[in-house]
Amino acid sequence: MDGAKRDRLIWPGDMRIITPSAFVSTNDLDSVANSVDNLFSLQNSSGMLPYAGIPFKSQYSATYHLYNLIAVADYYRYTNNLSYVQNKWTAWKKGLNFSLNFIDDSGMMNVTSSADWLRFGQGGHNIEVSGR
Repeated sequence: MDGAKRDRLIWPGDMRIITPSAFVSTNDLDSVANSVDNLFSLQNSSGMLPYAGIPFKSQYSATYHLYNLIAVADYYRYTNNLSYVQNKWTAWKKGLNFSLNFIDDSGMMNVTSSADWLRFGQGGHNIEVSGR
């Protein structure tokens, strides 16, 4: 609710709440598709997805990386637009594989980034990314 007052950046974590709200209130999900397109345009060659959209300085967040993947699933859930998902499928799988590389012998994701939402300096076995 404070996004328009706070900033105009696309935050994948915020989209988890905004997408169902937009669907219920207006059923206009063009802004969601545009946001996902923006975020996926920033995916690097390793498959890492961004912490936030353009023009935010590139920074890795394990949690927000996963929220990028969830955004595609949510968009499909509310639009049933299979062609959109098919268009993102190669990049989505690359993003998922990037995340799977961080799952260790414990079966949990070993978070190597230090920047997650209000958890600066955290890392290790992060329940936020392993418990979803």
